[in-house]
Amino acid sequence: MGVNLIPLLNHQIPFKGKTLVEVIAIIQPKLDAMELDNRGFLLEYTSDWANVSPQQRVALAKAKATRWQPLIEDPRYYDFDTSDSKTIDFDGPYDLRLSFDPHTILSLSPPYRYRQWFGLQNADGTEAIAVRNEWRRYLRQVARTFGGDRALYLADNAHPLTTYWYEDKSVEEIEQQMRQELGEPKKTFREVYEGKNTDYFVDYFSDIP
Repeated sequence: MGVNLIPLLNHQIPFKGKTLVEVIAIIQPKLDAMELDNRGFLLEYTSDWANVSPQQRVALAKAKATRWQPLIEDPRYYDFDTSDSKTIDFDGPYDLRLSFDPHTILSLSPPYRYRQWFGLQNADGTEAIAVRNEWRRYLRQVARTFGGDRALYLADNAHPLTTYWYEDKSVEEIEQQMRQELGEPKKTFREVYEGKNTDYFVDYFSDIP
């Protein structure tokens, strides 16, 4: 089983004491007002992933230019207002999805494996820095929209970093715990790719315009 990338973003959304309706009323207007800075890249990526024709690409561009929509769970199986684990997901344009809880924003994109993300390559085998930076710009825009400033890249499927995903803490608190238990984060993606499976990276997006 592969190990997927789990990008967690920090935020300043006031979940405490709010109902589902109230949380959606805070999040959705901000998402809808968030004009994606690199929507051209996101359209290109979605089109390539779907392997569409030029004619289909035009239709896809119109179809993907949709607003974000909350995914409301069936209350028979999950009730946000009474649950101890409060989470609300939003589907957006270009097959994007975000999951919000009181501590973090989980982005389901970039859709890469954990190791693949840190060693991302172009078709010719060179490091795909430009492609990775486009995804980082998207993550940065989401984080900043909700008062955040960083991404913490974790992993699933029993990877050593998986345990930090389930800490039920803010990104800042998880980062501090990781510094105490694993040492300082690496400074580059390449260092994580070539290092130990407990090496990690905290992305403040400081090197991208």
